[in-house]
Amino acid sequence: MSDDLTLWQQVLGAEHAAIYGYGLVGATNDLAEGAASALVVHRQRRTWCIDAGVALGGVPEASAPAYDIAMPADPDAAAETAAALEAACWPAYVALAGSDDRRTRLTGAGWLRESTVRAQAWDGSVAPLPGLDT
Repeated sequence: MSDDLTLWQQVLGAEHAAIYGYGLVGATNDLAEGAASALVVHRQRRTWCIDAGVALGGVPEASAPAYDIAMPADPDAAAETAAALEAACWPAYVALAGSDDRRTRLTGAGWLRESTVRAQAWDGSVAPLPGLDT
């Protein structure tokens, strides 16, 4: 089970960064509604990660005070940032989908699917998924 704790902590870190980044995307008035919607999803996932980690006997890692995410200059840059935020979560979701625990695997696979759809909605394309670079 300690392996699953590590997986949940990795996803928690990705969720912390996504939440921070969506705050920047949401400051772009044209994209505020979409960013707010994505922010709700990532906050729910953060809570899920914290609960899963605590259930496995872990102590949730705190978010960093800031992340290396630039303030988008315009709506196009904000949409690219949002798509990149989603893509940055994919490696953690893929790792979660590799768990021995069925529920954890299904959660990781579902979150990867949903995040991929969100990324495509933001910028109209999907970067190669982890492990599928060709």
